[in-house]
Amino acid sequence: STDQWMRHNKKLLGINTEFTICHWEKVRYFSADISSVWSYCYIKSKSDKEFKCWSLYHRINIDSAGKNIDLAASSEFWSVLAEDLPYKHRQWNHFCFSYSSSKRIGKLYYNGELIRKKSEGNFTDFESGESVLRSSFIIGQEPDTFEGGYDPAQLFNGEISELNVWSEVIGDPQISALADCSMVIRGDVISWQKQNFTINKARDKEIQNHSLFCIH
Repeated sequence: STDQWMRHNKKLLGINTEFTICHWEKVRYFSADISSVWSYCYIKSKSDKEFKCWSLYHRINIDSAGKNIDLAASSEFWSVLAEDLPYKHRQWNHFCFSYSSSKRIGKLYYNGELIRKKSEGNFTDFESGESVLRSSFIIGQEPDTFEGGYDPAQLFNGEISELNVWSEVIGDPQISALADCSMVIRGDVISWQKQNFTINKARDKEIQNHSLFCIH
């Protein structure tokens, strides 16, 4: 429900021109509009009338009769879209999104494979740390107001694990190793550890063996 979510406890620090965000997921049901995995929203000053967000989400690809998905990562100024991905239903799937405003490139990865890269558009720096007045990194919901206004047609219904954020662009070999369960590395900006998050009415379970993500 819209009452179930996770939020990072602190401001994001150390990101300026580039970052990578990866996670594992297993969808139970796809939402009517989009399934929102994460959203990072911020307000730069007291005079700001609206907040701005980065987000990653996917939706059912209608032309595939519900078998495939369209995956998108976006900010207020830039976006990248990968269409018609053959989603593995009722299984764990691995996603990564990397972005560099200095190198002017954004990339989407699915189960260790580079599926879309984009070098066109308005590449802006990532606003974080002391450059923003308030910020919020929310998992599982898409906010219409700052830290609220969640829509049941836009929530993530399923399981998410190992969501980490790095202050650099992670290379293809590392992303491939994360996706085939031969490597587990935690982010230097957001590390997937329970004490780093506020969990609201969502169930959490400790995973002892990360190789389960790759059992099909």
